[in-house]
Amino acid sequence: MSANGRTVTRMSNPLPRVGQGADAQAVTAHRRVPGSTSYREIRAHTNHQLSSRSAPFDVRWDAELFQLHRYRTVFERLRLRARLDPALCHSAPGDSRLTLSWVLDHQAQVTDAILASIDRDDFAFGPHRRTRLALAGKLRDLLVPSWPDRILLMVMATLLIERSAAVVSRRVFSFQKGRSARMALRELAFWLRERKGQPLHIARRDIEKYGDGIVHEKLLTTLMRLPGFGESRRYRALLMQAIDPPRLDEQHLPTRIGLPAGSPIVPPLENLYLVPLDEVMAMRPGLFYARYGDDFVVASSNRAEFELATHLIDQQISRLSLRCGDDKRIDRTLSPADDPRRSAIEWLGMRVLAGGEIGTKFARFADCRRQLKQTISSLIERACRQFPSGSDAHTRFLRTGLSQLVLDLRSRHLPELIHQQNNPQLVAELDRLMASVSVRALERHAGLRRRPAWQLYRKLAVPSLTHRFREVNYGARHVTRSA
Repeated sequence: MSANGRTVTRMSNPLPRVGQGADAQAVTAHRRVPGSTSYREIRAHTNHQLSSRSAPFDVRWDAELFQLHRYRTVFERLRLRARLDPALCHSAPGDSRLTLSWVLDHQAQVTDAILASIDRDDFAFGPHRRTRLALAGKLRDLLVPSWPDRILLMVMATLLIERSAAVVSRRVFSFQKGRSARMALRELAFWLRERKGQPLHIARRDIEKYGDGIVHEKLLTTLMRLPGFGESRRYRALLMQAIDPPRLDEQHLPTRIGLPAGSPIVPPLENLYLVPLDEVMAMRPGLFYARYGDDFVVASSNRAEFELATHLIDQQISRLSLRCGDDKRIDRTLSPADDPRRSAIEWLGMRVLAGGEIGTKFARFADCRRQLKQTISSLIERACRQFPSGSDAHTRFLRTGLSQLVLDLRSRHLPELIHQQNNPQLVAELDRLMASVSVRALERHAGLRRRPAWQLYRKLAVPSLTHRFREVNYGARHVTRSA
């Protein structure tokens, strides 16, 4: 619907807006266009194509856009997000007035309208709304599409991730099924442990304003290497729209550089753009290389091989019209004989030491200690204020509160210390901190002396963070045997 009330033919929003006749009858009338095909007929046709052995692979890019199971999966993901964040149900981003709640309640009608529009070759992504959010401590401008547009973008992104697996290196750990930042850290730690005792040269690079610097022409060159992508008329046309969508309340000037941050299609495209760099690094067999998005490390025990690798990295980054940020450009030699504060490298939010240990950053560990102290002190103060000291209710309140703190990992950064890092000494230090802070708080708020305070703390039988750490990393059977 245009600003003056006229109906337009482009598919910026496949459904009427809420409050303007967006009921089931209106949607049905909107999607039944003369000459259009229902999505059930489309599905039957594409299922026949996919099941035919003679059907070429390139047909499947376009045919997969009509597979209903892909849309059902997307709707389930959106329902999960809505359950986790109920306020999201009332959001209506982009130029649409359709809320997520309305879209989820009309799944079949939304899906039917999207597929019919794709089948008529008149789907056009609507204007994206520019939103500024604080992500990872930085303010970032995101372009947020309407919910119908986002649904199609999520389907396209899933399909692109599946089809790009043949091109994207196994040394890339971002936005791939079965790969994660934790796995990248563990592989780096394993490589370092295998070479323990010898000096190792390691470099970290993080590309500056990566998404904003991607050149569309060079991205398309890599996309054309995907099997069948060049012959996928519909998918390719939709993708070209998706990487340069119109902006709400802004004059749309076509651009050849940059991707719309916030769009679901961006992460797999960012994975693909650095494929030439991945291939160059794969040709150096004695090298360790791992990449997560635009943040990657390279390491070698040979100084000459390491210097050649860093030169090749700079060369490839320049060819892709990108630039590495100076603040995260690190070249370091790790040696176990050095001070641990210097013989480590920070990557993906963690510290990796020369011996292969993965630990949390110093700032985060200090913050975790501070938060833990505040939480324990306030919990014991509240217990002593509400219940008589030494009473059964007082003991139950303290036991339940402190146990939930350990078992549910309610303090900030505790999940990272338990699940991501592999240094048990940090967890043991927190166990000692919990005990000492609890005893001091009992002395101060319950009026107990040191010995009775320790006796009460032992009576509480607070679970150990070390026990929780071993259970997560080694399994319950190992912990039972050790106990």
